[in-house]
Amino acid sequence: MTGASEHASATEVLEIFQRQTGLQVPRDTYFPAGLPEERYIRLPFSALRLKNDRGFRHDNSFVWCQESKVRHMQDIEVDLIADARNCLLCFIRTPSGIRFKIRGDGHQALLLSDKRAAAYVWFSGDPRIPQEAPSNFILGEAGFIADARIILLNTDCLIGHDALWSDGILAQGSNQHGIVDLGRLKHVDYGRNRIELAPHVWIGRRAILCAGAYLGKGAILGTGALAAKAYPPASIIAGNPGRVIKTGVSWSFGLHRITDAETQLLKTLPGGSPASRHTRWLGRTGTALACIGFGMIGALLIEFLR
Repeated sequence: MTGASEHASATEVLEIFQRQTGLQVPRDTYFPAGLPEERYIRLPFSALRLKNDRGFRHDNSFVWCQESKVRHMQDIEVDLIADARNCLLCFIRTPSGIRFKIRGDGHQALLLSDKRAAAYVWFSGDPRIPQEAPSNFILGEAGFIADARIILLNTDCLIGHDALWSDGILAQGSNQHGIVDLGRLKHVDYGRNRIELAPHVWIGRRAILCAGAYLGKGAILGTGALAAKAYPPASIIAGNPGRVIKTGVSWSFGLHRITDAETQLLKTLPGGSPASRHTRWLGRTGTALACIGFGMIGALLIEFLR
């Protein structure tokens, strides 16, 4: 690529991101409503609110955004603390409040949300060192982040659509100092890392996401909880280390209302079918009524279905 401005469709920008990162970005996971039918323009990093007092190099580093959002790029802060060549920020949609701190070459981000995303995304690494490979960040459609610090070193941080993050959240994609096996005097914590959230995941206040965290569709990570492994969909995770304390539950944005779109999504979760909701509603009262109306066999059948 040269430094000259170029134009593309949203589909073409997505293809560029996928090709350069090697990541797949499936529609049902990241942008179920589809991509905007707008023209995109490629701009140099200088079009952003660039902090580069020490004159670090950012050759071949670009940002893609909608032509209608070019002036909003001046609101996107990028702080360079080392050379940052061959980096790519793709704003399919433009969230408010997001900031980047970049050390090292080749880091890439894909933003598909136009909601508030008050995240401080810190890309770190040195491409000359295999253990510090470039990192990738994806924020899916309609993702909302009240306040988070996301530190990525040799890490893919992938957030599905309809995410809800509260405030004071830390996503730590890698240790920033080495852990040494004393018997061998060798580091034991190297390797490619991933933090991945399926669609419709709620992260509670002051929660921590560590390398290896995977939260299934519709999951809830409770206040102050720490996630560092895989957790099932439609579950509540609490504590440090996080453990599943309830399954068959999810959440809605509204405290008293479930939208039609949320209803359709919730029906796809384990325990989300009309039949399973009906049998849960019956509960012990339903079992008692079944016993009265249909005898013990009916009660046993209800218990089996539930």
